[in-house]
Amino acid sequence: MQLAGIPCPLCSQKILLESDGTWCARCETVMHRDCLTAAGNVCPRCAGAYDAPEGHFVYSKRCPECFRLNDPPRARCAGCEAGTRWDSPDAYAAFRKHMKRTSIRSALLGLLEIAIGASCLLSPVFLPPVGMVIFFLLVFPAGAGLYVAMKMLIEGFGNLVRSWQCSGFE
Repeated sequence: MQLAGIPCPLCSQKILLESDGTWCARCETVMHRDCLTAAGNVCPRCAGAYDAPEGHFVYSKRCPECFRLNDPPRARCAGCEAGTRWDSPDAYAAFRKHMKRTSIRSALLGLLEIAIGASCLLSPVFLPPVGMVIFFLLVFPAGAGLYVAMKMLIEGFGNLVRSWQCSGFE
């Protein structure tokens, strides 16, 4: 949760540094840590005992960017510094849903790229000789067809791998 720049309801001053602030996990009221302590750890909005957000954090088992294991759980990936902590189980569930949608899009794109690449490689086999000459002269001059076909196949398989990784995100 973004804390810097939000005014504290207890002192009306803006929180300057993230480390100076906290929030009540029950009502998401942002306040200075020092002000909360001075108020006896009572939330100014919900008037109940302060519910520390740290008890509600959810950590992913893998990094959502590089898919490295997040063991022991950390707020940021040790490899790429991507965020691996969510403020609540609901926020984590929403992100996992996003990763599932990303997996489906990557799989469809990968299959499309493989189909285009394969059709470029196989077109000389299935086109009549005159059509093949016209195809290569007009569409893929100077051997660019082989380059395009190979590039599409490599990217297609790369997207399928990414899809598989995204589908297993936890």
